[in-house]
Amino acid sequence: MEERMRAAIFVFLLSFFYLNCYSAEYVKIKTIEDYTGDVEAVAYSPDGKYVAIATSNTFGIPIFETTTWKRDASPNDNGDWLTAVAFSKDGRIFAAGDRKKKVVLYNTATWKSFEVVKAGFMVNSIDLNQDGSLLAIVGEDGGALLWNVKDNKLVKKLNQHQEILTVAFSPDNLHFATGGRDNLVTIWNLSGIIVRFLAGYENNVRTVAYSPNGKYLVSGGDDNDTAFILWDVNTGNIIRTYRSTSELGCVAAFGSDNETLALGDCRFSYDAIPQTRNAIGSCAIMLQNIKREKADQILAKGGDIAFLNSGCGLSGLAFSPDMKYLVAGYEKGDRRLIIYEKK
Repeated sequence: MEERMRAAIFVFLLSFFYLNCYSAEYVKIKTIEDYTGDVEAVAYSPDGKYVAIATSNTFGIPIFETTTWKRDASPNDNGDWLTAVAFSKDGRIFAAGDRKKKVVLYNTATWKSFEVVKAGFMVNSIDLNQDGSLLAIVGEDGGALLWNVKDNKLVKKLNQHQEILTVAFSPDNLHFATGGRDNLVTIWNLSGIIVRFLAGYENNVRTVAYSPNGKYLVSGGDDNDTAFILWDVNTGNIIRTYRSTSELGCVAAFGSDNETLALGDCRFSYDAIPQTRNAIGSCAIMLQNIKREKADQILAKGGDIAFLNSGCGLSGLAFSPDMKYLVAGYEKGDRRLIIYEKK
């Protein structure tokens, strides 16, 4: 009996330590500037071999190989200011959206394009479902549509009255989530029918991301007290809310462990922020375990006062599949890709 009691106490103390004390540190190891223009979005390939970024230049899409962090390819059939990038979950297809109101689909084996989708609106965000058979596109003027990649045809044009800023497919391939200037997270089925509204914001919803197991959805918006919200997908209830360091919850990414969140704010200017805000500053990245209330780590350019004075815009976050790396893209004054490694 005593041995069982000691064992139970040991397990309890180990669990308490893990949930409240232990966290791996991410350390900046590299800054990439092998491109020009703002970074608008970031995507990690499912096999972990590539990182793609959407930039505001016209010299091709920067595709970086992740063992050397050298540019591997620069497909250029979009030809103009890119706004969104995404890989299919099986890794076979890569998609890039742009300000010219189109999305180009590429074969990742060759980086050659095979399909051009004319959206009819400036593209803000895109996502491909698990097997790459469906493409979701959202953008300005309430523009949103589902596209059948295999048959190269429209599935449905969705009816929204305000600009949509973000979209993500659920891992079970049954739904997708959007967020925008209507201050709502909207859950749709694959027929383009709304199945649920998630209300928790008073202002814009800027980002949505599902956990790999599909149990959770995280959203980010323009409310400081509830800049980020963790939702229970089955019930639609709020599990937890997280404050932002700058009132704007702009980008979010789930780790493959289904518990680790990278949450990024994107205040563009130094205005109205006290100079005593110390090293956190604006454009901070919070690493958050969903089982803990406090952030495990805050990554920031903070402390680099020249950078902070110029303002910035954290525009993209993505974990590698094994969570060894976290990549962060910036616009509005920084224009670089930063690589963090777990130590």
